Amino acid sequence: MLKDGSVREAEQPYMRGGAHEALDPTELTAKFRANCAFGGWDSDRIDALAAFCAGLFEADDLNGLATFRE
Repeated sequence: MLKDGSVREAEQPYMRGGAHEALDPTELTAKFRANCAFGGWDSDRIDALAAFCAGLFEADDLNGLATFRE
């Protein structure tokens, strides 16, 4: 409610980042890095996980993920 008593409403039909409002690759990478930093990770660890994820389809197994557990 505004000072004059009027009300303004807005509607967002889809959440940003979902199937209907997808993030582009640059935005997705930025979100990934921001979430990792928010979790207390330093840039070296973030870079290492990003590199690991980039090679997932060529990996023999996923055992390397254990490196990133706290």
